Amino acid sequence: MRTMVRKATSLIIKHEISFSQNGPHAKDGFTLSYNEKGYRDVDLVRLIAHSLPLFALTEREIQECVENGELSAIQEMALSRISQAKRDKKGDYGEALLFILLAAFYGNERIVTKLKLRSSSTEQIKGFDCANFTYENGELTVWLGEVKFYQDFSSAVDDVIEELVKHTTAEYIKGEFRVLLPNCEINRNSPLRDRILSVLDGSTSLDKVKIKIPVLLTCNSTQLSRFNDASSENFLNFVDRYFSKKFEIIERKMPKSLERFDVVFIVLPLHDVKLVKKKLDDYEKVLEL
Repeated sequence: MRTMVRKATSLIIKHEISFSQNGPHAKDGFTLSYNEKGYRDVDLVRLIAHSLPLFALTEREIQECVENGELSAIQEMALSRISQAKRDKKGDYGEALLFILLAAFYGNERIVTKLKLRSSSTEQIKGFDCANFTYENGELTVWLGEVKFYQDFSSAVDDVIEELVKHTTAEYIKGEFRVLLPNCEINRNSPLRDRILSVLDGSTSLDKVKIKIPVLLTCNSTQLSRFNDASSENFLNFVDRYFSKKFEIIERKMPKSLERFDVVFIVLPLHDVKLVKKKLDDYEKVLEL
């Protein structure tokens, strides 16, 4: 996990944006860095691909493979969890990217490996796309995430809002917790285990549970090819304008009914989302040979 976080924070940049937020929801803008004057889409593919075991397997499963000297089985087992759906219908790689971002930049730990809950190889993950937690200053926060690994930003916002409206009812969240409860991976020796279980089993009233909803939105931006240095003044000025416009779209589209929820929008433009997905698909096919 440390290696993944180190690689992620050297590849991905979280920007300070001057946008004056009027809405209640946090909005964070990320880009990749540049290498040899190119935007590092291919390096993102490598990061996601190499992080698949951490994303798809539980800590115990990885440990058992290591203890049994079956290191080659780790990647094979991780790939067996990845959906066999067509590339444009497969959400796993976007969820893996959210997993990486939440670990590297938001200090998240996982409650459940959601890929384990899939009942068939073509089925997409049901419910929220991640179930994580943070514990800071004595306060437990449950993170239930959504991902739209899209090429078009406006479509991503529209579709995720539709899901947020469905997924933020009390009954839906309670149903999510009921699914997570028997699959909880928190170590039995962890002092937080009982607190998390009391949230999942309903012992703690839902209105007493602090929930954050991280929403990862990707999109294409051909403008990224105009630059070659993520620290240059021209690039930083572009980034500030770019994300301010994206954040304005989010604020304009978000309905008032969602204002009471703590949503964190994570926006990451790529040069070519379709190409990133293709390269991830190609990587998967090579390993299956």
